Amino acid sequence: MKKLILILVLVILGANLALPADFSVKSYIDKKSIDAGEVLKLTLEINGFSQASPKITLPKFDGFVVISANTFNEISIVNNEVGSLAKMVYLLKPVKTGKLVIPEIKVKYKNKEYSAPAIEVEIKGTLPIIPQEPKNMPQTDSVAVEEVTL
Repeated sequence: MKKLILILVLVILGANLALPADFSVKSYIDKKSIDAGEVLKLTLEINGFSQASPKITLPKFDGFVVISANTFNEISIVNNEVGSLAKMVYLLKPVKTGKLVIPEIKVKYKNKEYSAPAIEVEIKGTLPIIPQEPKNMPQTDSVAVEEVTL
């Protein structure tokens, strides 16, 4: 009898756990203006996804070099609602000065496309001089990640 009651309670609680209907995508930077040589932190937040993973299409970060990329995932249950949040944090080092634009970031989820709008940032000052590699050394190609699936 106790097992039956326990199973019944779990079924009722499980039926009341609802996934939030609000799926959202936003991006932001830690500073709107930085000095040349500093690092800019770009954060992309995806909120409200469930079992299906969103597909992220990253733009080319023209004027920047990605020096670090990290992903953080969080799942919570509050008032019988399941919440999910994924944060992708990119550290970007500018290779140009002036006003630069981080293009919009597109996310596809359950056959619908969402996007975080473009962000403008100002890079002030002069970039440090970086010594060039000797000409007889082989060149290495940089690899850009364009699509990420959580």
